[in-house]
Amino acid sequence: MNPIELRARRAALGLSQAELAALLGCPRPVLSTWETGTRSPRDPLSIQLALAELEDVLDGLISDLAEQIEHASGVQDSAMVTKRTYESDKDWWAVDAEARKARLPAAMHRVALARAAAEAREDGISVAIVS
Repeated sequence: MNPIELRARRAALGLSQAELAALLGCPRPVLSTWETGTRSPRDPLSIQLALAELEDVLDGLISDLAEQIEHASGVQDSAMVTKRTYESDKDWWAVDAEARKARLPAAMHRVALARAAAEAREDGISVAIVS
């Protein structure tokens, strides 16, 4: 994996270096050296697999949120839906045990909700994102 791919995939997940490093179980400065190309991961395959797993989690979140938006629109019989996201990990973890167990940063929820809202716009549904 090259440095630009790692940076791009981290950005697509909506994660800071510190958040991704924590999920990978490495210090942030180590991740930084991988992203700058100063060093390479000792086990690049495990990093690739971990990133793929996080991307799958994000895709699942997007799908779940998109379904919730569509359902809320139908129940409310409205093209305007309000969905909540979380400013802090603690707030998200208080309502989502799986996210807490996996130590997923709230940033992933925010990214997933924004992407689900973009999909909903294509279907004529407006989403107000609130905290």
